[in-house]
Amino acid sequence: MDVRFDGKDERQGILCGGFERNGYVEVCEGEGTAITTRLFSTWCPKAFGLIGRLTATLTDRSIEIPMRRKVPSERAERLRRRDTDEHAELRRRCLRWATDNAETLAQAMPPVLPGLNDRANDLWEPMFAIAHRAGGEWPELARKAALALSGDGAAGEDNLSIELLRDARQAFGEAAELTTRALIAALSADPERPWATYAKGEPIAPRQLGRLLGPFGIVSTTVHPPDAPAAKGYRRAAFEDAWERYL
Repeated sequence: MDVRFDGKDERQGILCGGFERNGYVEVCEGEGTAITTRLFSTWCPKAFGLIGRLTATLTDRSIEIPMRRKVPSERAERLRRRDTDEHAELRRRCLRWATDNAETLAQAMPPVLPGLNDRANDLWEPMFAIAHRAGGEWPELARKAALALSGDGAAGEDNLSIELLRDARQAFGEAAELTTRALIAALSADPERPWATYAKGEPIAPRQLGRLLGPFGIVSTTVHPPDAPAAKGYRRAAFEDAWERYL
């Protein structure tokens, strides 16, 4: 993808609506006074390849598979741009398996996987259904893949915000409030956490901190730390609801 959709782009609405079984788009047909509307299903597999990230709404409806550039010491077999007998045989076998199991898969209700939020469980449901039908090692492999790609420890800005909540709880300790400077210093004290180098090698900036905390309704205010002048900062009470919900 070389195109970035904004919230008003109709194509984004079509793609977002197609991540679930009842997704559709309404299209006008006809001319003049004979125009009617028709619903087209948008429910189907979709794959996006791009450098960077999709919009937040599309990312939230996607299973993100990060890719890394290979180093010279690694060897990777090239999948050349040609259709071979091997590819045709694989397609035939996939189609046969899907046809033979379509009715069973349509009725499948795989169990919810703890460690995934509601949206992620919805996204992975078709994968879990296929894995459970295939049997053997596939159910366990599917669970491990789901937790790695979409679980609490997965990459992505949403999960980075969760990491920030977790580290902020440790930074607060028993304190009722912290200045922004004190919170950033506590977050940046551990060099193995992302905050010490978050801003292009520098500690996370107050504006970046606010952007990550904003979706939880956590905003800075004037605080009055003991034995120090009043300054901008955060109150523990503002975090407690988010800590309970997300941690």
